[in-house]
Amino acid sequence: MQRVASLIKHQVGKILEEEICDPRIAMTTITRVKVSRDLRLATIFVSIYGDEAVRQGTIAAFEEVRAKVAVLLGKRIELRYTPRICFRRDKGAERSYRIIELIDSLKQTEADE
Repeated sequence: MQRVASLIKHQVGKILEEEICDPRIAMTTITRVKVSRDLRLATIFVSIYGDEAVRQGTIAAFEEVRAKVAVLLGKRIELRYTPRICFRRDKGAERSYRIIELIDSLKQTEADE
């Protein structure tokens, strides 16, 4: 399953970069892919740069292109079934960015004192 998840992550990244022309998904990174045991569902976790309004708009954009991405993915990978794709925000990555921002802010405060 890890191999399939890795393949899906790579191919969906290429599809988004090369074939989906939507500026709302430009500032995103696929962080991981979770595949169900029967390989019929692929949950793709994305990290989104921007504020909450941007994040909501980006998730809406992913929902709009989901079917097209699934069709293109089916043409690129050889599996018995093309998995149903579901995009989700990776909140863990967002928390990590926030922690880094807080640390940088503390360092700046200490340097100013």
